[in-house]
Amino acid sequence: MNLQEHTRMSENLMKAMSSELEAELIQTHISTIILSADLVYKLKKPVDFGFLDYSTLEKRHKYCLEEMRINEGYAPKLYMGVVPITGTIEDPRIDGEEKVLDYAVKMRRFEQRDQLDNIVEEEGLEIELMDKIAALVARSHEGTAPVDAASDYGEPKRVLLPMVENFDLLQFIAHEHALDLELSSVIAWTNEQFERLKPLLQQRKEKGFVRECHGDMHLHNMALHEGELILFDAIEFNPYLNHIDVISDLSFLLMDLEYRGLIRHSHRLMNHYLELTGDYEAVVLLDFYKTYRAMVRAKVAALRIGQEMEADKRTVLMDEVLRYIDLAKNYCERKEPFLAIAHGLSGSGKSTFALMMVEEHGVVRIRSDVERMRMFEREKEDTLEEGIYTQDATKATYEHLLELATSVYKGGYPVIVDATFLKQWQRQIFFKYARLANIPFYLFTMACDIKLMQSRVEQRSQEGSDISEADLGVLQMQQKSVEPLSESERELEVIIDCTSSASMSESASKIEKRSLC
Repeated sequence: MNLQEHTRMSENLMKAMSSELEAELIQTHISTIILSADLVYKLKKPVDFGFLDYSTLEKRHKYCLEEMRINEGYAPKLYMGVVPITGTIEDPRIDGEEKVLDYAVKMRRFEQRDQLDNIVEEEGLEIELMDKIAALVARSHEGTAPVDAASDYGEPKRVLLPMVENFDLLQFIAHEHALDLELSSVIAWTNEQFERLKPLLQQRKEKGFVRECHGDMHLHNMALHEGELILFDAIEFNPYLNHIDVISDLSFLLMDLEYRGLIRHSHRLMNHYLELTGDYEAVVLLDFYKTYRAMVRAKVAALRIGQEMEADKRTVLMDEVLRYIDLAKNYCERKEPFLAIAHGLSGSGKSTFALMMVEEHGVVRIRSDVERMRMFEREKEDTLEEGIYTQDATKATYEHLLELATSVYKGGYPVIVDATFLKQWQRQIFFKYARLANIPFYLFTMACDIKLMQSRVEQRSQEGSDISEADLGVLQMQQKSVEPLSESERELEVIIDCTSSASMSESASKIEKRSLC
């Protein structure tokens, strides 16, 4: 079956279904999707793009079965099975007794308005939803096993290969539209970064970060279905495109948010994912993989141009290609990060202010409460003077925070460490590192009335909604043990008014004017 025959068969199948209930046809560069009232039939187009080969009936059947296997894990309520398309091209039917023409993945239909990309267009996404998405993505990554160490999945040469293939496909269209210079700069940067990052790519495979992932994680493949956040339509057609580093998987979603102008959403999602997983060493790979993902979307748009007959739609697709190349160029630009610490008693507003910095400026927030728990794997029932709160444990915690912050900074991202920093030695290890490394350093002091701090701590303790274990007793201990800033520290201090969200936001805007980011 060729592409023209596939198109005729699909249109005839839709017409046959419409005789009973109104049906709808959707085309992508690799699939034909028929929507009925409550069901979806997804057929694979007979195409061979090199990275994807659906050219024979046997291959299309194989990949329908593989699509079911993979996506049942993401959305078991949606995926129902694989069914044959039988009959003739002019008179096809689903699951008949006649000769098999093709196969389709059968799914339960959900409202298209529930897809996250459509929600963005119609009403916008609540930024708080990014925390839930980050948790969903983290669970999906943790729920799969690392690839076999003997396989070549995740090997550096395999990481580079699809990037090169994207560039090869795009170079013709770039030349046609006088974009050779722009694309060449992205290619050169990618090759340079690959050589620099090659040892880390290998190390991450050895550490177990290369897993069977979704592979095509962007807003179009996510939905709020019956109140539940779901992923669907994971890659099945090429194991090298979904047996990847988990941070490559996440990068697709971050890039997609940024392409749509949802920069703050991307910052928050990235930060929450890092807090959940502790995978801060991956920060250095983000721009490398986001560039790759932007080129993937540019390639998809370019392939659709070749299939589209209407001039207006071809123009829209070409605009997409240009925008993705422009986004990739932005990722290639050198960043100017900084190191900051948020200093203050419990309830003073450190975490809230640091989160504002995350959303507004793309700062990576590292929380002592989160990392302490991760380091010592202890329950909240620990007493204040034992276990994770001993002098040695506190020293180990702050040294670990510095190690993580250093990793983030070297990855090209600004970082803020959210901890009390009650003791001068705790502040000094960060200041000394910044001075020796000759990097921008900022000490943010949270200014807040003690009664307001007490109220916040008491409310937080009663609700049990935060990882922090501090209660009024802890706050009282902190007041007694805090060491004032030295004269040299005062010179670095930026005082943040934390009496309200509005005052913190105003303080954050003043920081922006000082060109910290």
